[in-house]
Amino acid sequence: MTSTTDVLPLIQSVLDDASLPRDQHDALSKAADIIAAQNGVAAIAAERQRQIAVEGWTPDHDDSHTGAELAMMAACLAAPQTLYAMDHLPSGLGVGFVIPTPFEAQYDKRPWTPDHLPDNETLPLKERRRQLVISGALCAAEIDRLDRAAQIRASRVTPSTTSAQDRKA
Repeated sequence: MTSTTDVLPLIQSVLDDASLPRDQHDALSKAADIIAAQNGVAAIAAERQRQIAVEGWTPDHDDSHTGAELAMMAACLAAPQTLYAMDHLPSGLGVGFVIPTPFEAQYDKRPWTPDHLPDNETLPLKERRRQLVISGALCAAEIDRLDRAAQIRASRVTPSTTSAQDRKA
């Protein structure tokens, strides 16, 4: 399979050919732009659209995750090694360490056994990249959720409340 790093120099060499007709030059230039855009940002945006369309993880669904679950899952997927969170045991028995994501097979597709979740850094590069793309899409979903929550909070501020706050300042 040819990568974009292989194709773009070839396209550029053709674009540099002065004898190339203008319409072909423009079309090839657009194609080069599209190929170059297939980077991490484009992959993350495409994954977020997939999550909404295929998984049904709509903004309404995301808004139900008010405990930073989206961000935590993103962090766990992005981390090169398995993350653990300190958990206080009941009745003052000390602390334990848990994987901070609630495991549900429908959400967490990472390979695991009950005793072991492999470190992300040991995964094949294609799978590791996929985890990072999913992580980025989850970060975007959490950012959008926070922005919606801020808009809702701002809409609850009445003009009289704002005026009172302005007078105090």
